Amino acid sequence: MIIFRWACHFDDDNYVNIAELVRVLKKLDPKRDWYLGRPSTVGPVGIDSIPEKATFWFATGGAGFCLSKSLLAKMSSYVRNGGFEELGEVLRLPDDVSLGYLIEHLLKVKLTVLDKFHSHLEDLNEINRDDIHKQISFSAGGRPRIAKNVVRVPEEYIMEDDPRRFRSLHCFLYRKHCQR
Repeated sequence: MIIFRWACHFDDDNYVNIAELVRVLKKLDPKRDWYLGRPSTVGPVGIDSIPEKATFWFATGGAGFCLSKSLLAKMSSYVRNGGFEELGEVLRLPDDVSLGYLIEHLLKVKLTVLDKFHSHLEDLNEINRDDIHKQISFSAGGRPRIAKNVVRVPEEYIMEDDPRRFRSLHCFLYRKHCQR
């Protein structure tokens, strides 16, 4: 039997600072309901029609999010046997927004916002270099009016070998383990 305390989702274009993720999760009780992440909207999402009017926050999938064991157990009846896919089809919303609806609206568990999760929807260049080691995730990708939206770290590799700057970021965080 697999024993777990947390389930976290990150996209394939995320860099995850595992050491900081573990440090943060160890401080929280997985027997309580936790929905950890960061919204990408300035306000909660509102749904006016299907199946009922609702307002809720959601953790943007592009930055990653984590769910406690307790919360996952409560979600199981909603998601098993294709239930989550059906909910997404009814809501006609992306998966991260549908997940926020399920957790915040149906299960009444509030999103705990952690500014340590970062998506490509924010200006990654604005993250203070002295605080980079305290962050959990970084996404890659452009933003309107920002051609190269990457974390500001010393360039250890040429851009064509490290277009997302994740290799350079890893070297910045883990200098002793940096393989060049």
